[in-house]
Amino acid sequence: ENIIDGKTDSQIVHHLYTFPHITQLVDVTENQLRELGFGYRSKYIISVIKILTNKPVDISTYFNNLRDQPIPIIPSIESIDSNNLKSNKRKRVDSQVTSCLTVQDEL
Repeated sequence: ENIIDGKTDSQIVHHLYTFPHITQLVDVTENQLRELGFGYRSKYIISVIKILTNKPVDISTYFNNLRDQPIPIIPSIESIDSNNLKSNKRKRVDSQVTSCLTVQDEL
């Protein structure tokens, strides 16, 4: 018997909702989305709505084009030398990351 939160599989109910069509979202405001519980995501949703209404996108073509994009190489934390980060100001690394690396080196 598979139990989740004290319920058996037959008792678990999922509520699924479809995402509205872009034409239904054209007049939605950021405040309306915030009232619905989207929070900080509201401004991003509004900007995507504006992009999609200004220039319709073929979703399948978009995702197929993503497959052809190179994946950026991100260095691992172990490969970053904190002394080099201090001396080389051309590298744009967040100051919090640099300070964390420095603290770890001192420990």
